[in-house]
Amino acid sequence: MLSQTEDLACSSEEDPELKPHRAFVLLFACVALGASVACGPGKSNGPTATPVLTKTPRPTFTEVPPATATPEATATPEATATAEATETPLPPTETPVPPTATARPTVKPLPTHTPRPQPTNTPAPQVGSHGILGSLRLREGRSDYSVGEQVFFTFSADNRTDHEVTFGVLGLKADSANVPFQTSWTKLTVKPHAVFSADDRIIFPAAGTYRVKLAICYSSLSACQQSGADWEEFDPGVVVNIR
Repeated sequence: MLSQTEDLACSSEEDPELKPHRAFVLLFACVALGASVACGPGKSNGPTATPVLTKTPRPTFTEVPPATATPEATATPEATATAEATETPLPPTETPVPPTATARPTVKPLPTHTPRPQPTNTPAPQVGSHGILGSLRLREGRSDYSVGEQVFFTFSADNRTDHEVTFGVLGLKADSANVPFQTSWTKLTVKPHAVFSADDRIIFPAAGTYRVKLAICYSSLSACQQSGADWEEFDPGVVVNIR
């Protein structure tokens, strides 16, 4: 029975009229006996049934997240030095309030007498036209006197030349017409490089401030009493205050 079926299924010489009937029978036989019996290996050279291929779904891949960089280890900060203990400041001490000084009564000073400027007793050296250096100063070293008091002067005549110098008159002259000329010496000859010095006085008749100078006349005694005589006065003189 099997061989006949196999012959019907696998024969290549068929009647064209029986072709549809055989096809139905073959289909039925294949269903009844199974595809393995009808078309087993080595039994038929006919076409084999094409196996139905099922599509195997591809496996899904879960996207692996990219690897993240491992953060480098941060350096552990060094331990900070422990601050030294600061001394607790002592509470401020109260500043003692100085006692209030009792104001002393103001004593009104008595009016004082303002002294006049003291003149220079020793004048600067002065060499005259005849080679004589004359000087004058107050003998007592003070410049204030009273009316009618004697005021003493010390004078000198220094001959700076190499020859003798003769004076007709040497005396003291005040810058006031109320004080007469005081003749101290007459007919005097001073040798070369010699110094003549002496003292003399003046009495001032009225109060005031006076300037006194040393005066020398180089003419004869009689000519010195006339106008046009050769007189010389030595600056700066001495200032005297008469009260």
